[in-house]
Amino acid sequence: MADAHRGSRKTIDVLARAAVIYAVLLEESEASRDELIARVRKELGPTAYGKAPEDSLRHDLDWLERLGFEVGVFAGHRYRLVDIAPRFPLPISREHVEMLATVRKALEGTLYGGAIEDFVKRLRPFVDPNLRPQLDREPLLKLNVPLLDDLAPHQSTLHQIRRAYYQRRRISFLYTSPARPEARPIRHTVEPEALEESDGHVYFEGYSVSDEDVLPFRLDRVVPGSVEVLPTRFVGGRQRRAIPIRYRLAPKIARSGATRRFDEHDETVLPDGWIEVTAKTKSLFWASKKLLKYGENCIVVEPPELVAEMKRVVGEMARNYGLEV
Repeated sequence: MADAHRGSRKTIDVLARAAVIYAVLLEESEASRDELIARVRKELGPTAYGKAPEDSLRHDLDWLERLGFEVGVFAGHRYRLVDIAPRFPLPISREHVEMLATVRKALEGTLYGGAIEDFVKRLRPFVDPNLRPQLDREPLLKLNVPLLDDLAPHQSTLHQIRRAYYQRRRISFLYTSPARPEARPIRHTVEPEALEESDGHVYFEGYSVSDEDVLPFRLDRVVPGSVEVLPTRFVGGRQRRAIPIRYRLAPKIARSGATRRFDEHDETVLPDGWIEVTAKTKSLFWASKKLLKYGENCIVVEPPELVAEMKRVVGEMARNYGLEV
């Protein structure tokens, strides 16, 4: 039965081949007749075309043109997309377009800035012509996702982390300690998990083989060119240990309840009107950064490590302003 559809003119088979051709021309801008035939066979199987693939290819191109995708033929049997005006625009509403414009603006300059621009470019022909201008307007809703790091020197590092993540392989790299930037970089071996943009910087998490815990690493502190993808595979899905925390918020900022900034949030109103919050965090470093934003309206109760970090920061600030500690 595998040979039954050789060069089939059935609509479903023609559309499948046409979709592959369209994708190739969209990605490569130009392709030869033999390249298109070879790609269709690679994607749909060796029997996608029969004994006269050139004839079937012409038939597929005719179908593409009927659907609104005009393909030009150039010297040497080379093909290019010369016009995209699909006869079946997607049912995308004004709200959908506004949402996409918001996401596009938010991701501008981030890891996915290039990808979202390419996506909008591909989607544009399928949007109602009356709605297309909204794709380029400033969105009503502003999502602040500022990226302060210059990612250009770290593209190779990003590529290796992504490759290791999808292949589920460990990576080894040299890392500069934020506490001792002048010291020699330390080599880490981790199982990479998540990429995250926070406070303008790109971080990734990884299970550290030596520390036996999931740790955060800042991308720009990885020494460029030092990343190695190792043959050792891992299962993935490890989670950072959740750490219980407890803090109190002044009545004037928590009169209607405390903002839920951490997992397993629970709160109690104390007799003096302050709100006591118990919760869990996966990072005392980020917990301190969040709680410091409350300023004098927050008192951390536990754990001792978080209390010590808050005291350290407040003490350093006091000294910077010439105050006695």
